[in-house]
Amino acid sequence: MSWGIRTRAQSREHLAARSRHTRLWQTDDFLALAIEHDGTLIGDVSLQLRSVDHDVRSVEMGWVIDPAYQGRGYASEAAKAVLDIAFNQVDARFVTVVIDRRNERSVALAERLGFRTLSSDARNRLMTMVPEDFRSA
Repeated sequence: MSWGIRTRAQSREHLAARSRHTRLWQTDDFLALAIEHDGTLIGDVSLQLRSVDHDVRSVEMGWVIDPAYQGRGYASEAAKAVLDIAFNQVDARFVTVVIDRRNERSVALAERLGFRTLSSDARNRLMTMVPEDFRSA
């Protein structure tokens, strides 16, 4: 993740702020959903509305999953469900992700989902998807 290490108090404050957001109506609205397995929180998947203009409506997506649960399809399943929300409920014209280039597993997940690289620099890879590229299956 792009943010620095937080104290326990900072983490609680961040979680409380994220939990208050429940809709995607105006620019910068944010929605984070828990990824659970057998009642245990193992990560989250999120959407942030970047543009509300109908012709270029866009959301930025992110995901994080506990390393102990990686490689089992949980992030993929959650990401597909949130992409469905982005394209079919929010009516996004495109979805972006910004992934640390060193995070090969996230890059691979994004590519499996149908994201394509738009740009890349020494640190991050910007990837995008349009509705026609969405693979829900």
